Amino acid sequence: MIFQSLLTVAPKWFEQAVGADMSGSVVGVGGLVTLVFLAGAIPQFLGGVLADRFPVKWLYMGCAFLQVPFYLVVMQFMGWSSVFLAALLVTLMNVQIPAENLLLARFTPAKYRGIAYGSKFVLSFGMAPLAVQLVAWAYGHSAGPEMVFATLAVLSALVLLSAMLLPRDDKGQEQPVTDPARAALATGGDD
Repeated sequence: MIFQSLLTVAPKWFEQAVGADMSGSVVGVGGLVTLVFLAGAIPQFLGGVLADRFPVKWLYMGCAFLQVPFYLVVMQFMGWSSVFLAALLVTLMNVQIPAENLLLARFTPAKYRGIAYGSKFVLSFGMAPLAVQLVAWAYGHSAGPEMVFATLAVLSALVLLSAMLLPRDDKGQEQPVTDPARAALATGGDD
């Protein structure tokens, strides 16, 4: 819901923030939104590196924790600084994705991982219509992006609280291989 809402509100937010400066531009507000989300997607590699080196639960919680005040700060800015802040928010969300996927794999029994990932993606894409409704409702009530960002701050806090309930993740290392076929592959055996 958080990602889909930010994706949905970004064009309207940028139109308010920098639309006057963009009039007549080839890139336009849509191109600016595209650039922000493309640039923000690259840090997923960083998220993967961090998830391999640090406890995954703490990385996930850290990203969720930082999003709460970030959304509250973003509400205060317009102009080109809002574009920069949006890029930082997208970066933060994308750093969190590898940790989220590792947590899902780590805490889901192997025989249910396919259904777990399938459910995650159905839920993720299924949130898009709700995100559109949130943004439409906020703008319909003249609340604008501020109401959307306040809602996203609350949702980020709920993600953080939920992540705190996950079991302890000591070193972020791989779980031991218990399947004999996978163990043979991991050690290079031909059994």
